[in-house]
Amino acid sequence: MTDSAVVGFPRTGAVILNWNLPDQTLACVQSLRESLLAVDSLLVVDNGSTDDSAEVLRLALGADDVLALPENTGFSGGMNAGIREMRDRGMDYILVMNNDI
Repeated sequence: MTDSAVVGFPRTGAVILNWNLPDQTLACVQSLRESLLAVDSLLVVDNGSTDDSAEVLRLALGADDVLALPENTGFSGGMNAGIREMRDRGMDYILVMNNDI
């Protein structure tokens, strides 16, 4: 996303939750990318969708930006999975977003 991974500057990640609404999620991602918010890493968590959301999102965003959960774990379960991944990526701050934001 941005190149703010400079020594001494905090890194910010964004987690967006999806469930069966890939088009809405992609619109949310596009809006975030066009905003003035500096995000170093983006992750869409597909929360056990029953449609082809995970595949659609992977094709549009790349496999590294999509975490597909095998079942719907609810809002907190999906977000917690995304937050763990962002922590593993070394993010200092994590923005959690629903796809209808």
